[in-house]
Amino acid sequence: MPLMFRRKDIVHLIGTELYGIVDGPINDEDELQYRNCAKNGDYSDWQITVNLIYDGQKFLSVFSHDHIAPADLEYAEFEDGDLRKGMLEYMVKTLYESSWFGGGGRDVGRIQAVLSALETVWRQYPDMRLGQLLLNVCGKTDLFAIEDEIILERLQHNTFPIRD
Repeated sequence: MPLMFRRKDIVHLIGTELYGIVDGPINDEDELQYRNCAKNGDYSDWQITVNLIYDGQKFLSVFSHDHIAPADLEYAEFEDGDLRKGMLEYMVKTLYESSWFGGGGRDVGRIQAVLSALETVWRQYPDMRLGQLLLNVCGKTDLFAIEDEIILERLQHNTFPIRD
């Protein structure tokens, strides 16, 4: 039985108020690997992983997921102005397009760019410890979640002017 859904599809669990985002398969090759595994009687023979995001009352943790039979899923449809659609689309971007959960990985070249900018700023303020410097540059932003490009931008322009 071919799987209709692909990673990042926003789906509705039929008969419930659960909405989520399909975690996989990513593409046809990934589906083929899944189907080969299922031939051997894997526990998930007729299931796909869905990150459950909304339960009809509230948005759930991004760590909430379930293994659901594809026949129990449908593509989610929302009326104009339904805020759930925007939120779920935002979660797709957050989970699969701009984070370490998915995508093609991070550009290794960013490391040298960030370190170089950090060194330039740190040399201007040598009495600061690294943690102090990062807190001053990043403000109240969660250091775990901030993207490297934003740190680089803040190092270069916002908090400390870099002198040539």
